Amino acid sequence: MENFWSIFISILSAINYMFIVFILFFEKQDAGRRFAWILTLSFLPGIGIVLYFLFSGHFFTKTRKMEIAKKYVKEETKQLMSDQQAFFSAQAGKLPNTVMNEYASLIELNLNYGNSPVTFAKSAEIFTCGEEKFAALYRDIAKAEKSVYLQYFIIHKDKTGKKLLDLLCKKAQEGLEVRLLYDDIGSFTTPRSFFAELDNAGGMTLPFFAVKTGSPWSLNFRNHRKIVIIDGKIAYTGGFNVGDEYAGLGKVVWRDTHVRLTGSCVLSLLNIFLVDWYSVASGKKKFSAKSWPSPAVVQDKINSANKNILQALKTEVPDETSRIPAQIIASGPDTRDHTEIKDAMIRMIMSAKKSIYIQTPYFTPDAAFFSAVKIAANSGIKVSIMIPGQWDKFYVRAAAFSFIRDLLPSGVRFYKYPGFIHAKTLIIDEKIVTIGSCNIDSRSFELHYEANVFFYDEFFAQKYSSIFLEDCKKCTKYSLAWLNSRPLLQKAWWGFCRLFTPLM
Repeated sequence: MENFWSIFISILSAINYMFIVFILFFEKQDAGRRFAWILTLSFLPGIGIVLYFLFSGHFFTKTRKMEIAKKYVKEETKQLMSDQQAFFSAQAGKLPNTVMNEYASLIELNLNYGNSPVTFAKSAEIFTCGEEKFAALYRDIAKAEKSVYLQYFIIHKDKTGKKLLDLLCKKAQEGLEVRLLYDDIGSFTTPRSFFAELDNAGGMTLPFFAVKTGSPWSLNFRNHRKIVIIDGKIAYTGGFNVGDEYAGLGKVVWRDTHVRLTGSCVLSLLNIFLVDWYSVASGKKKFSAKSWPSPAVVQDKINSANKNILQALKTEVPDETSRIPAQIIASGPDTRDHTEIKDAMIRMIMSAKKSIYIQTPYFTPDAAFFSAVKIAANSGIKVSIMIPGQWDKFYVRAAAFSFIRDLLPSGVRFYKYPGFIHAKTLIIDEKIVTIGSCNIDSRSFELHYEANVFFYDEFFAQKYSSIFLEDCKKCTKYSLAWLNSRPLLQKAWWGFCRLFTPLM
C-alpha cells in the first residue's frame, strides 16, 4: 500500500510539473495570471490542476454544436459584412447622422471584429423599474401570435417566476412555439420540475451548459444574456433577470436597465438566441430542426433588409422620432482571443471628449479597462461611475474599493446608489450609449456569454443621460479622504480580495 501511494504521488507530481511548464511557455494569459496559476499548482498539487481546468477560462467553453452554428452564421453574413464595410468606407464623414460620422471607428470595430452589422431600432423603450418592465413583457407575450423565445441567466420559482411561466404555458397550449433557455448555474436553486410545467404544456425548456447531472468542466462559463424575442418582431434585453427582487418585490431597492426594441435590430438578437439554443437543443428528442428557424433564415432576412438599411443611413436625418442605428454585440469564452464587448467599451472610452457615465453592479475591471478609465480622467474628461450602496457579494465590494481608491486621485467620481444598482450601461459624451448584460469585471469580459446593444443616436443617448443624472441626485459621492481613513486591516482586506478579481 505504501508503495502504491509513493507511485501515485510521483505520477501526480510529474503531471503537476507538466502543467507548470505548459503555463510558463505556452499559456497566453497575462503574466500576472500565469504567475497566480503557477503558485496555485505549486501549493495545491493535484487540486490546482482541477481548479485550472475549471477556472482558467480556456477549457470546455463551447460545444461542437455551438461552433457549427457560429460558423454557419459567419458564412451567411459574408456578403452582408462586405456590403456594409464597403458602404461605410465610401460614406466616411458623409452620413446625415453626425454621431455615426464621429464614432465611425467604433462602428468599424463592431462590424469587422464583432461581426455585427448596423441595423435599426424602430423604437427603443427604456425600463429602469422592474414592475414596468415585466408589465410590458407580459402584455407583449399575451399578444404573441406565433412564437416566444426567452433566455435568462436567473429564473426564480417565486411570484414573478410563476406568473411568467403560467403565461408561457398558456401560450404554448394555444399552439405557439415557446422556447425557454436558462443558465444551469444562475438558476441552480430553481427545481427542474418548475420548468417541466412548460414542457408538459407543449413548450420546450433547456439548461445552458448543464452541470447538475453532467460534467462539471463548464462550471465557470455561464450564459449571462437576457433576451426575449416575440414573433420575431419585438425584443427585450438588458440587465433584468426573472425574480421578485428584479420586479421590485424584494426588500432591497433594485435599480436596473432594460430596453424593448422593434425594428431590424431584433433579428440580430434573434440570431444570438438561435445559436445559443442550437448549442444545447440539437439532438434532443423534442427538438425538430425542420420546423425551427435556422440562423441562416434570420441572416437571409437581414440580408434582404440591408439595402433598405443602407439607403436609410445615407438619407435619413436623425430627429427625436427617427429610427436609431444600432449594433448588437455578443461575446463569450468560446472565442479565446476575442473580448468583443469589452474592447468596444474601451474604444468608446478612448473616443470620449467630454464625459463618460458608467453604471455597473460590480466594478473590478481588468488592467486594460482600468487604464482606459484612468487615462480618460487624467485627460480632463468627466468620468462618473455609479455603483451599489448595497452589494450582493461582500468580497466583490471589497475588491471594488481597492480600484476606487486608485482611481479617485485621477478625478474619477464614484456615486453610491441607495440600494442595489444592477444596470450595465456606458454613455459617452451624451451621444452614444450601450445597454446590455455585461458587467465591468473579468467574468463578464472573458468567462460569460454576454450581449450588449450599441446605440448611435444623440437623442436616445441624451434621454438615458438624463436618467443617469437623475440617479446621481439620489446618490452620495465617495471621497478619497474617507477611503484613506479606513482601518489598515480593512484596506488590507480590499487588496487581498483584489488578487482574485480574475475569477469574480
